Amino acid sequence: MYQYINVERTSKTSIRIHPENGSIPYSYSQWRSSSLMPRAITPCEHAIYMHLLSILIENVFNKYNISYTMMAATLLGSYTRHDILPWDDDVDLCVSVSDRYRLQSIIIRELSAEPYSIIIMQLYNKRNYDKIFFSWCPHAGKTPWRFPFIDIFYHDQNGTHVWLLGEPRSCPVRLADVFPLILRPLGVLWLYAPREPMAHFESRKMRYIETGCYAFPYSHKYERKLRNRALFIYCTKLKFVYPYVERQCVLNKCTEYLKLGSKTIIHKVVYHYTYRTFLYAEKNPSFIAC
Repeated sequence: MYQYINVERTSKTSIRIHPENGSIPYSYSQWRSSSLMPRAITPCEHAIYMHLLSILIENVFNKYNISYTMMAATLLGSYTRHDILPWDDDVDLCVSVSDRYRLQSIIIRELSAEPYSIIIMQLYNKRNYDKIFFSWCPHAGKTPWRFPFIDIFYHDQNGTHVWLLGEPRSCPVRLADVFPLILRPLGVLWLYAPREPMAHFESRKMRYIETGCYAFPYSHKYERKLRNRALFIYCTKLKFVYPYVERQCVLNKCTEYLKLGSKTIIHKVVYHYTYRTFLYAEKNPSFIAC
């Protein structure tokens, strides 16, 4: 499933990846960690995330035609790194609230026993979301759930907009900025994402999408704060340690290059439409999403 990529070479050509070609070449042997912004998960934990996601995609989402999208920091990782953010430690997906009971029932009925051993746990709090994890993984701190886990949030919609349920509240997003969904890279996999990622980031009041890198003080692995404040660093200071995406959007096409350093190109993805590459607030400081 994982193929070696020699990222030490200087490359002017790159591997073009496409969903029809299956899993994406990936190499844990090339992983490094920066002291400025250390990795939050191990290669083993990352591989467990990929395995759990692949089971859900094949046996739930695709098999039963349940739509989902990446959201929040997971979408940010896909958009800027083609992977989980190196300093992030969980995966966030969003599903229509109309599919919630069906999603829960399918996992309980078909995936709870071996060989899958997958548990879905509904959290009855103001965020009102579900956690999905393998029963054999270690507990996340002193909680009843286990790590690594995937958080499933739920959205509702009307004829014009989509909005996230629960708290913290986010701004409604136009249907045209979400659908049709597109496939984006996340590690070795292709996952669905909103058509206009910037609209989602704005709805979440996220800033400095490609320039500022933030690591929040809370650890989902241990379910406790590791430090008193978030870490911040300009993303350019990490470009020789963590692969990053450079994009070119011209005419009716956007090409994304996954790079390491200034010269090494790992792969590229071509989207045959142009999406917005900036936040409206960057052009108009008075812009407010909602």
